[in-house]
Amino acid sequence: YNTPMLTKKDLIKINDYRIDGLFKIYLRIALIVAAIGIFQEFSYLIGFKSGYDYKCILEKWWLAPSSFGMLRVNSIFMEPSQFAITMAPALFISLKTILRNSVFYMSKIASALIIISYILTFSTVAYIAILISLLFIFPKVKKFRYLLLAAAAIPIFVYSSYRYIPEIRVRFDHTLGVVTGSIKAVDTNLSTYALASNAFVAYKSFIYDPLFGSGL
Repeated sequence: YNTPMLTKKDLIKINDYRIDGLFKIYLRIALIVAAIGIFQEFSYLIGFKSGYDYKCILEKWWLAPSSFGMLRVNSIFMEPSQFAITMAPALFISLKTILRNSVFYMSKIASALIIISYILTFSTVAYIAILISLLFIFPKVKKFRYLLLAAAAIPIFVYSSYRYIPEIRVRFDHTLGVVTGSIKAVDTNLSTYALASNAFVAYKSFIYDPLFGSGL
């Protein structure tokens, strides 16, 4: 109890200020987390409860079933959105490895596992991260056929996510409703309500003090 917690600066110092080495450690851990997530989904589909329900071993962890018979993967994290946020750098590296057809920190198999686990979160945050990653990666792809593929794949990805994943569709509809004024924020789902509340506070802060902000 008397041992002080290590900060990010301490970890960098312990690693002789080699950020690259720390990032490789992160990617190895991310791969393990992704593998747990895929095992979690498989266990859910075959009805093996001990393989997908970790409430008894992880504090504040909760089960996140989807509305279409599959589990929203969260692995060792409390919820799918936390999984998506923490795994975002690993997702970017994985997409870059697969789409640019070159090994970049990880093998193609490891990259595929991370991408699959990420998609299985069925999280709006995760899918936005996928879209942003693709927008960063595709302009640097030199082969013209891959650019054509991107031009077709991104709209299809966005439409399919909205059309076939209810959790994403309801968040998009509610967010659009709040923006247009057709729905009150208090009548939306919790994710949209939290985002709308934060956006309102940020907007008011900017209006009252547009140059420097007003802080917390």
